Amino acid sequence: MENDIKNEAADIMSTTSNPIDNLPQTSLKINGKKKNKYTIRSSVRTLSVKCYAEQLPDGWDATKQAIQSADKTKYQILAIEHNRDYNNDSIWTPSFEKSHFHIIVRLLQNSEHIQTLLSMLKVVYRTPEDDELWRNHGVETCRDFSAMANYLTHDTEQAQLDGKTQYQLDEIVSNLDVDEIKSVRDGYVRVSDIKRVASEDLEVLDGLAYALGLSLEDFNEWYGNLPFAVRAHAKMKTIKESYQRGIEDRTAKREEVNRLCVFIQGTPNIGKTYAAKKVLEHKHIKTYSVSGGGSGKFDKLKPTHQAIILDDYTSSNLLNMSDNYMTEVYRRNNNNPIWAGTYFIVTSNLSFQDWLIECKVARKHFEAMYTRFYVLEVLEHDTQIDIKIHNESTRGTATEIAERKKKFDEFLTDYSVLITDYFNERKAGSPQGRTESGAPTFLGSF
Repeated sequence: MENDIKNEAADIMSTTSNPIDNLPQTSLKINGKKKNKYTIRSSVRTLSVKCYAEQLPDGWDATKQAIQSADKTKYQILAIEHNRDYNNDSIWTPSFEKSHFHIIVRLLQNSEHIQTLLSMLKVVYRTPEDDELWRNHGVETCRDFSAMANYLTHDTEQAQLDGKTQYQLDEIVSNLDVDEIKSVRDGYVRVSDIKRVASEDLEVLDGLAYALGLSLEDFNEWYGNLPFAVRAHAKMKTIKESYQRGIEDRTAKREEVNRLCVFIQGTPNIGKTYAAKKVLEHKHIKTYSVSGGGSGKFDKLKPTHQAIILDDYTSSNLLNMSDNYMTEVYRRNNNNPIWAGTYFIVTSNLSFQDWLIECKVARKHFEAMYTRFYVLEVLEHDTQIDIKIHNESTRGTATEIAERKKKFDEFLTDYSVLITDYFNERKAGSPQGRTESGAPTFLGSF
């Protein structure tokens, strides 16, 4: 077990060779020590590849043959084609995602260049066409090879919570036999077998915690799955600090997030906040809600929260929180909550301009705030709900604006249905009985 953990640490802290100019790169820090950037010549002990048919010029069959013929004394290779996954962007009519391939490799002897491994697998990344794919987990190392082996068939807990399509073990393409594949996958639970914590275990856990923060995952969920012997150890405080350092290092990169910001004005008890929460709930978006006054309202915000809803609440860091970057919510000395989500929804009784004033946004920044937000007003009449669009977001490039507009249109469509249902249900409970109003009327854009 200790050898497995040491190998896992080596996977995380693998060194790299000199970078090549003009090729996709991602930076990595482990335990505060900055490593060279991953390039096509980086030297690794594990590799995880996500690609499409475009990156397999010889076809999937040729790649499968290369995998199955690889020397198992040197490599453990598992791969699968995901061709039954649903796209969850639409609540009612989800479509199939584009067919794609996952390949994971663990080297049992020496490390090798990423280029060497890709050539062996007959995978070709083109520059600049595939730069974005490379940056978005197209090519990376495996933090936990066994967990990745389980993810191939969506047998990890998180994959199941996310509603991923289940695949069968016999769909995995490998140079290993079935029993060997099962043995690799069984390693996913080995941490739970720790009864006594050795220093080597702590070193690996420290590296895992840093990598967990770097990938903006949930520390509490990971911590809760550790055995008691690990959770009770005095060094866990240091390990949690490594997790926070990983988050801070990731945030310091100022990575772009095409964030949809929506301000919804309306009278109290009209259902504006309820409908917004339900839209996000139906999309299975993890949401953090804040309402009322007081300080420290964002203390429990996690990097895994994909949405924030502010209900009649003002924010002192509004310029950053509504911008298209990962950011810290506070400017305290340490342990600042990180906001990395893509939905920022505000509901208020105030007009947008009055709300900005309440948030103490300087008037010189008003124009910038208007470029960030879609501004809606919900109007209640005797028989129906109207939604007036006062402002549309124009921040970013034409592509970013178009992507954000598509997301807004989907949000607005679902929101209109839900707030109308809320309105009708409330009317049905009144002495006048249920109204016959349909979907809300849109009164047009500013």
